[in-house]
Amino acid sequence: MAREADPALRGAFFRTSGLVAARLGDPRAAIDHLLIALEIRPLDHQALDELAALARSHPHAHDFAATLANLERVYRQRDDGAPLLARTLAARAGHQELLGDVETAELLYQEAQALELDSSAI
Repeated sequence: MAREADPALRGAFFRTSGLVAARLGDPRAAIDHLLIALEIRPLDHQALDELAALARSHPHAHDFAATLANLERVYRQRDDGAPLLARTLAARAGHQELLGDVETAELLYQEAQALELDSSAI
């Protein structure tokens, strides 16, 4: 019977393969691998940051609005999710800004900034 790999190793593998796919110009494969990495290790800030970068550079390569909203729900439910929630809100804001919804982007940026300020005060 095959043993399951350590979740940290599996998450790192998918994050790395996502980074490679992004560098090779395949944003859809990169997104798929980064999302798997985040499913395995939701607190992987590098995978989240790369996903956010892809949302900015390839806004139409994926349904980022739904994905980032889903990640936002995940991080809101976690006691340790505030830093990643702030990053997710900033990513959502950047994506909304690219789509021309400046008002929503501004509200999301403000919430992200407030979370960052609260996190740094602790």
